[in-house]
Amino acid sequence: MFDHIPFPLIVESGTSSLSFSTTIIPTGSGAEQRIGNWLDARVTFNASMGVRSKQDIITLVQFFRARKGRLRGFLVKDLLDHSADGDPLGVGDGVNKVFQLQRVYTDVTAQNSLPYGSTGNTDTRPIYKPIFGTVSIYVGVTLQTQGGYGAYGEAVIGSGAISGITLTNAGTGYTAAPTVVITGDGTGATATATVSAGAVTNFTVTNGGTGYTTATVTLLSSNGNYDLNYKTGVVTFTTAPASGTITWVGDFYVPCRFAEDDLPADEIFYDLLYSSTAAAGGVPDILMLETRDFL
Repeated sequence: MFDHIPFPLIVESGTSSLSFSTTIIPTGSGAEQRIGNWLDARVTFNASMGVRSKQDIITLVQFFRARKGRLRGFLVKDLLDHSADGDPLGVGDGVNKVFQLQRVYTDVTAQNSLPYGSTGNTDTRPIYKPIFGTVSIYVGVTLQTQGGYGAYGEAVIGSGAISGITLTNAGTGYTAAPTVVITGDGTGATATATVSAGAVTNFTVTNGGTGYTTATVTLLSSNGNYDLNYKTGVVTFTTAPASGTITWVGDFYVPCRFAEDDLPADEIFYDLLYSSTAAAGGVPDILMLETRDFL
């Protein structure tokens, strides 16, 4: 369960940290084998230092209740790492239309670098929650244009077929009906969308297909170079780029959940108002963990 709602306090006043999971296996010779268990690091935020007033505590309690503790995810902006500046998504080949937003962290040296030759490593981090209004996509040096955006639909499945599509958000900026793409574990489903005043108003299933137990509906704008899904960070081009490196610039959120089902609001209130240690970070921790379950 995920709510696309930003954490309401100023997380920039808090702290964030990274963690990986690595298994170390000692050998009989005294050497070791190292196995990376995670493909990507996990970010942990501590927003306790963002609580500065009684009103902040009230805001936090309201937000915590709405998230039902650890149950529902939300969005957090990381002061230390929230922007991409020309990070590559891939290279156009005339075939692939779909690319995932990502951050690329690298210290790889050139092949002729002295004295070690090519060395270093690259870490690629998928970005799932771009911030609306900040994203620009380039193919080579050419800025691409985004058409209509923000319309979403959920497939209704009955007896293995797509019986309907529920409009969950109408979107804006559509000058013509977007192309409806249905993917899942079945085959053959097709649908069309209807647009009025720049927004999607409804869907019509033209073929229910067969064999579906799960299905995802994607809308591709017909009046731009690409579509960006702000819930997943997936970029889909109208026409596959023939060549050139695809890059992006923009800001993003980190999908998170609370680490605990308990919120010590009473301790926070006491420490904030009466404790001399509050200014030095004595307020109890409010931990938020990056989550991979964010739809």
